[in-house]
This record gives sequence, C-alpha cells and structure tokens, in this order.
Amino acid sequence: MNELQLQKLVSLFDYNNVDIDISYFLKNELNNFNDFESIQNYLKEQGAFNVDIIYYSVAIDFLAQNDASLKDSLNMVLELGYSIENLSSEILASILASDLLTTSFYDLQEDINEILNN
Repeated sequence: MNELQLQKLVSLFDYNNVDIDISYFLKNELNNFNDFESIQNYLKEQGAFNVDIIYYSVAIDFLAQNDASLKDSLNMVLELGYSIENLSSEILASILASDLLTTSFYDLQEDINEILNN
C-alpha cells in the first residue's frame, strides 16, 4: 500500500462513517498491507474493532437507538458466554457497538480491495 491508497481508504471510511482512524493504525506499516485480509487481521490484533461505551446514560441511549428490544445485543452476549448477573447496559452497548463497527468495516471489503489493486 502507498500513501495515495491510504488517503483513499481514509476518505472511504469517512464517507461511510466507519469510526476507525485507519491512518493512525496503518501509517507506519504501509508495506505490510496488500489486501483486505491483511488489513482486517492487523486491525483486529490492534483492537480497532473494540468499542467501549461508558456511562449508563450513554449506553442506554445507544441501545435505544440501535437495539431497543435488546434482542440482538442479548443474543451476542449469550453467544460470548456472559451470564445475566454479569451484564450491564455498558457491556451490552459496547458489544453491540463493536459488532456494528466490525460489520461496517466488512461491508467495505470490495471497495478496500479495489483501492489496493489500483
């Protein structure tokens, strides 16, 4: 990857509201990224998909806007092995936000590969 490709990725992420500072994560490692998978693996290793939502009110607002029934977030935490007594609105919101961010990144796979191949 070169600087121009990195700038195109930054623009792509900004345009699609993907809240990952791709420049921050990749700028010092440009030569190591030639495809979507290499970027995805590196971002995962660096914790770029981990979202921490703190404060009860922020978590409740996020859940109300993104999973008012709590069905999706509860299914996710159960799949991850959480028990009901260990849950909080912050945990539910953080796991849901992380999943939404990861999904928004994967939705750009074709565009990212196109940028890297041109």
